[in-house]
Amino acid sequence: MGGPCLPLAGLPLLAMESVLDRELARLRQMTATEKVAVMDSLWRQAWSLKAAGVRAHHPDWSAEQVEATVRDIFRDDRP
Repeated sequence: MGGPCLPLAGLPLLAMESVLDRELARLRQMTATEKVAVMDSLWRQAWSLKAAGVRAHHPDWSAEQVEATVRDIFRDDRP
């Protein structure tokens, strides 16, 4: 394998640069509406993942408790 590797990705740096270039090119082609849709999708995914983590740590909590905790986490920008 040629070239330096990123520690966690395991891909050659040149491959990562190629992926980044493609991502940037696609972002530049997107309309504002498309970018907002992507952002909304990412936000919803993050919310769902955080809620799943809270439920896993507190299986006895109600849906309302989980929702309130996730809301607080996102509002406070806590990990």
